[in-house]
Amino acid sequence: MKITILCSDLKFGGIQRVALSLADELAKRNGLSVDLALLRGKGEFLSMHSPAVSVVDLDCTSQPLALLSPFSRLAGYLRKTAPDVLLSFGNSTNCL
Repeated sequence: MKITILCSDLKFGGIQRVALSLADELAKRNGLSVDLALLRGKGEFLSMHSPAVSVVDLDCTSQPLALLSPFSRLAGYLRKTAPDVLLSFGNSTNCL
């Protein structure tokens, strides 16, 4: 089973810590493949994930003219990987 956890980034914060902990714990279970998809692949927690978790940087900018960037990049990622489960953390990602 493929699980994708979507988060804006991995900067210091409670939401990011919970997303990272959940990804690490799910990756320990047999038969689960876990991706941690980030709108921006930045943050202090970035190096703290388990080697079993694949980090995917969707490389979305915060420029005003790039408002559709998260939609198109997330849609492309989802078409390519077809996860069975998508979990979203945070206001910005929940609105996508």
